[in-house]
Amino acid sequence: MKILYNTLLLVTFLQVGYAQDPVITFSETEIYCNGTDTLFVNVANAADIKGVYNYTQSMNPCFSDEISGTIEITEFDEFTENEYSVSDFSFGAWGACYFIDPPTGNLRWTLDGSLITWPGTDNYGEQWQFDSFESTGDSYTFTYSNTYAETGFVTLSKVDGSTLPFLTIDPSENTNNEYTYNWSTGSTDNFIVISENGTYSVTISDGVNNYEREYELMNAEQEHPDFNALSDLYNSTNGIVWDNREGWENA
Repeated sequence: MKILYNTLLLVTFLQVGYAQDPVITFSETEIYCNGTDTLFVNVANAADIKGVYNYTQSMNPCFSDEISGTIEITEFDEFTENEYSVSDFSFGAWGACYFIDPPTGNLRWTLDGSLITWPGTDNYGEQWQFDSFESTGDSYTFTYSNTYAETGFVTLSKVDGSTLPFLTIDPSENTNNEYTYNWSTGSTDNFIVISENGTYSVTISDGVNNYEREYELMNAEQEHPDFNALSDLYNSTNGIVWDNREGWENA
């Protein structure tokens, strides 16, 4: 049985840099002799929250010295997406204060877009929740509490220093991984059709942040002046049965 301590936990993890932008890349289709090309912009999350994290913990009345260790975030189970288990939801406090194993039960972290919640109960039937949450680069900083009156202030960062995706507990800041696009050509799709060399820019918005990117096209071919006439001739005379029907479109 746990012995109640009314404590404030301070858990500090190593922080490395700041990066929460999504990964944005461009891709082209093959350029044909009619001079048109399709340019796509692709957006992906910068990182995954699964992984191993270092931590240190101090300013806890249960112990005078700083404690340190590691926790691992894994998938909650193989049947659900965007739900995660934490190997020690107390970040070492239960072992240091009560000399018992970390919380079990069905506690988990759930992601809906960039919105993170803390559903479930521990093995004593207690509920846990985030009271504040901030993405601060390669780390997450949050306060939590549970129905057993335990509270804590935690900062997490990955052991390997990799970047972490933006997360929040505020529904108004939830991006839902949905993006809008505004190209320099006026297009609002995730692609544009282009026929001239030049620099093309796009502003991508997730509803909270805007990301601006540029792409320089250097190898667009100019359309042959007779292309349309030859294309009409080919189609109107059933060009598929011509004896010599290859290579003309690249002339």
